[in-house]
Amino acid sequence: MHIKLLSVAMAAAILTGCGTLAGGGSNETREATASYVASSSGSVVTAGGGCLHSSAFDDESSIGSCEGEEEVMAAKSEKTEEAPVAVAPPPPPPPPPPAPAPAPAAEVERVVLSGRALFPYDSAQLTGQGNREMTTLIEKLSSYSDIELIDVVGHADSRGAAEYNQGLSERRAETVKATLQGAFPNVPVTASGLGETAPVASNDTAEGRRLNRRVEIRVEAVN
Repeated sequence: MHIKLLSVAMAAAILTGCGTLAGGGSNETREATASYVASSSGSVVTAGGGCLHSSAFDDESSIGSCEGEEEVMAAKSEKTEEAPVAVAPPPPPPPPPPAPAPAPAAEVERVVLSGRALFPYDSAQLTGQGNREMTTLIEKLSSYSDIELIDVVGHADSRGAAEYNQGLSERRAETVKATLQGAFPNVPVTASGLGETAPVASNDTAEGRRLNRRVEIRVEAVN
């Protein structure tokens, strides 16, 4: 019975001594370090950048090296959470398509055919030479990529009555129009006569009257 009591007393003494060594000093130091988990060397143990609390943690017994540590970590966490997420800017809009090239402008060409070469005297029927002249003209106009309009105007000299010359110039213009319309059925062809009202030379001479007997053809086309 005496041996058992001695063993209990020795165990109590050993536990008391260990408590003093673990504290590393006075009661005041133990109270201070009780707020945090400390290593065997007395350094505060940290995890994830913050000090580890012990079960006896309170604000009055905090260790100086860990004061403010919680607030710093909280501020860093807030700053990380509030940081705006970088958003890539939208891609620039595609450039507008190039403007279409302007359509080529139509050229205007004037052809003057001698009335004497085209028609017999006082007639609106084409002669053999007149038909050849018209064939040559049609071949020339066929070289255009697009004919927009053909306008035929007949003229006469001043011999004879003005009213008769007016009618003769119109009939000759209609003959030329019919020939051209047959060659270019999809092209608008107009015909008119001006009689003796638009001379290009004097009607007092044979040469002047020859020049005044004519058919003028105006062509609007894209070359």
